[in-house]
Amino acid sequence: WTSRAVVADRRITLDQTSDWKHFAKPQVIIHPDPSDMPGVEFYGMPQFFYEGYFIGFLWREWGAPFELTGSTRILGRVDSELVYSVNGLAWNRTDRQSFLPDRGLGKDNFSSEYPTAMVMDDEGWLRVYTTSCVGEHNDWEKFRLDETISYITVSRWRRDGFCALESHSDMGSILTRGILPYGGKILLNATTGRFGSIRAELRNFDNTPVPGFELDNCIPITGDGHFLRLRW
Repeated sequence: WTSRAVVADRRITLDQTSDWKHFAKPQVIIHPDPSDMPGVEFYGMPQFFYEGYFIGFLWREWGAPFELTGSTRILGRVDSELVYSVNGLAWNRTDRQSFLPDRGLGKDNFSSEYPTAMVMDDEGWLRVYTTSCVGEHNDWEKFRLDETISYITVSRWRRDGFCALESHSDMGSILTRGILPYGGKILLNATTGRFGSIRAELRNFDNTPVPGFELDNCIPITGDGHFLRLRW
């Protein structure tokens, strides 16, 4: 599991045990680097094993300007960045933007968001459950004692929708690397929009069309779905 080594050390560590009695020394796996804004620290990182990858929600505490010279920062807003790993040790950071669908803060007067859980619903969508706070980190004294400042909010994500390809004109094309098929259906996770459609062509490793699976023989796909089937 992931945690912080000590309370005020805001870096992400990996903690390991085989018997829950003896624990290895925490290993730092993510820490702020020169590409991060001054004052940014990492408050936590819930992580999940998903489709062969580890997906992490990296909580970033931005810190107040007057705290930059101190050793511990306790103020500032909190948002999250999407990170991923193939082994749980070496983690890759993406565009370093707040990853929630509303791009994070400012919606419904929330100043801090802590995405904590991710599950797949019966329709195949991913639901991310988030603790969303009206105030920033550690500024609870600003609010009345009877005032609700924390909520559980839900964001719905497309299955496998952590990354995608999008055409920025009326037409787009994709050429994949060689794929060794094992038979069965060819399914796409895609949305075509109101006027769009998708067609595909299968090619041999010498880059010639497979007879019967040419682009002109493909039945156009339209709609929005996680498992749209290609047919010729």
